[in-house]
This record gives sequence, C-alpha cells and structure tokens, in this order.
Amino acid sequence: MSNHSFPSLSGQFLVAMPHMEDPRFRGAVILVLDHREAGALGVVINDPVENFSFYDLLKELNIDHNHKIPDHSLLRGGPVKPVRGFVLHRAAEQHPHSEQINEDFAWSFSVDILRDIVAGRGPSLYRLALGSAGWEEGQLEAEIGENDWLVAPASPDLVFSDNPEQVWHQVFMRLGIEPSQMMERTGDA
Repeated sequence: MSNHSFPSLSGQFLVAMPHMEDPRFRGAVILVLDHREAGALGVVINDPVENFSFYDLLKELNIDHNHKIPDHSLLRGGPVKPVRGFVLHRAAEQHPHSEQINEDFAWSFSVDILRDIVAGRGPSLYRLALGSAGWEEGQLEAEIGENDWLVAPASPDLVFSDNPEQVWHQVFMRLGIEPSQMMERTGDA
C-alpha cells in the first residue's frame, strides 16, 4: 500500500533521532540520493571509516595518484553493499557518470569518476562513501512516522565537512534543537 502524503526527500538529510535503536544508524546523518514511491536510497555522511583512506582505496583499485589530491577519510555509507563506493559531489561539477540529486548535489558509483578526480578532470569537492542505506516502498515513510528520523535541509558545508563526526550535532543546532531535550517517541494518549 502506497503512501502519497510524503513528497520526495531526494537531496534532504535524514537525521537519526536521539533514541535510534538500530546501532548501524545511531547518530547518523543520511543524504537521500533518491526517493520514489518504490523506495529510497541514501548514504550516511558522518561515519568515517577508521584506518582506511581515499589513498588506500586508490591503491586497492590500482589507480595511480600524485598526492596532489586530498586524502579524505572514507565514509561508511550504510550496511547495503558495503564494498560499493558512492562519490558525492557538487551538482555544479557534473560528470558524465553522475546523477544529479538536486541543484546542490550529484552522485556516482563509477570508478571512472575516481580516475578523473586523480587526473584533475573530476569534481574538486567530493566525498566517497562505501555502502548505502535503502528502504523498500513505504518503509522510510513508516520510520519517519514512528519518529525514528528527522528530515532536515541538506547543506554542502555539512555534506563535505572535514569533521564528519560533528555533523549530527551541527544539524540539530542549526534547527535550534538540543538533542538531549527531545522526547524519545511520540505516544498514544
């Protein structure tokens, strides 16, 4: 059964509520890449992978680089296909293998975009996430209705933050909300 009361959340943040029970998403901020009636796809943007960097990934993919590109931390994008990489970048720097999300963001999972970044032909501002989060038809809307996620405007400075582990708190602060003051769940009277 489809729920048409929710508009597309593509290009928005899903912010895990403070009471999130699923350990895979506790404290998560997800950029929604695609949201349609059939389901949704997103990438966690604030969970850096420890001890494995962009340079390490390039080496694993046998892509030579000259160390002139930043060695960003990789992000743990979610539990779905954790070895599939997603390159998030500004929509203004469109790439032939990218899909535009909205006027601010685009994404790609093509290895060619990594080669182009290294060669100086790709986006200059980007983040790479391994894995994604996905929802079947109606699942995300149900989770929002159960107060598991807060929907918030996505901003490039947070998506491309050099301090991703601070993004969850920054989103709440921008909304004027102190996370520790939030009610755990909505209840029935």
